[in-house]
Amino acid sequence: MGKELRGIKGKEAIKAFIRAGGVERSGKGDHINTKMPNGMIITILGKGELEIGLLKSAIRKAGLTEEQFSDLLLMNAIDVSVIVTTRNEEKNIANCLRSIRNSINSMNSTNSTN
Repeated sequence: MGKELRGIKGKEAIKAFIRAGGVERSGKGDHINTKMPNGMIITILGKGELEIGLLKSAIRKAGLTEEQFSDLLLMNAIDVSVIVTTRNEEKNIANCLRSIRNSINSMNSTNSTN
């Protein structure tokens, strides 16, 4: 899972945390504060790529797993504009995203062996 989290830009991470229910707040300089539903405030540099340790720490602080965060990134990447009204719909979307991620990973591994 760690490889999927490498190369994530600050703005992408912030969008994912907001999609998880966080509320964006201003920070000092280029930093962005995001208040999560669990009450924790995550501060991330809004520009450039994030260090893997900082990102993993922010994910834990937000009360998310790496897999949940990865799903949120995928939702950002394919710009899913669906309002999830029930837990079952959320699970269905997450399952679809996992299938997409698995397909992409298998294509990447096939391409790297060639």
